[in-house]
Amino acid sequence: MWSLLFVTGILLFILGFLFVPSGIIEIKNNELSFKNGARKQTIGIEKLNNIYLKSSHIILTEKNEKKHYVYYMNLNQSDYQKISDFLNKKLNNKIEIKTYSNNV
Repeated sequence: MWSLLFVTGILLFILGFLFVPSGIIEIKNNELSFKNGARKQTIGIEKLNNIYLKSSHIILTEKNEKKHYVYYMNLNQSDYQKISDFLNKKLNNKIEIKTYSNNV
């Protein structure tokens, strides 16, 4: 019994290292850049309409309704607050930020 729990714990520990969230968001020169793995995109902040924070990804919606996705985030509730605070500070509350806590 204890050996089964030990082996399960070790496997879960190893799996925790295998899944590393890789979405990156940065704001520089009045542009928001985001990266999914090797793909990097940049959007002018004035083009953004709103930002949706979900547990597995972030959706950036432009004013022309074009959507951009940042995947592999693995967000929890405290991450939502940190990301919202960061974006509000950098964007001066110009863009609506919504959070959806599915699977959190």
